[in-house]
Amino acid sequence: MGREGITPADVVRACVALRKQRRRMGLRNVRLELGRGSYRTIGKHLRLLAFRELDRSRQRT
Repeated sequence: MGREGITPADVVRACVALRKQRRRMGLRNVRLELGRGSYRTIGKHLRLLAFRELDRSRQRT
């Protein structure tokens, strides 16, 4: 049986925790906060979240 993968929700929770600690939301810090996951998967989820945020900010204006 394989390990459970990292989900976008996991990355969001890690980013929220990092923001509360006033730490940078980079790949390394997110990985340290999660304690698991590949940099590639975490990066993929961070990019997806960044594009969603960019799209939201464009819709507001």
